[in-house]
Amino acid sequence: MNIIGHGIDLVDVAEMRRWIEDPRDPLIPRCFVQEELDEVADGPDRVEGLAGRFAAKEAVLKALGTGFGGGVSFSDVVIHRGAGAPPQGAAYGWSSKGRR
Repeated sequence: MNIIGHGIDLVDVAEMRRWIEDPRDPLIPRCFVQEELDEVADGPDRVEGLAGRFAAKEAVLKALGTGFGGGVSFSDVVIHRGAGAPPQGAAYGWSSKGRR
């Protein structure tokens, strides 16, 4: 596997909560696929789980060299995390939309 780059991002959990609860611009359908929502579920740590995935998505997009825009969306990057396992990211369709 070739390393294309690396990235790191942080997300303010209180701000993430405001974004999720803002009815004018729903964040969840724009940024997360159903698989991710199923993994996070509706437990007490839901916002923290979504914030972590959002930060991981930002880091993946920056590491791939696409950043925001350029036809690549947050839903093109899917973050999976099993119980007790480190998160894993997968990018779908980015080579045709972003960096070649």
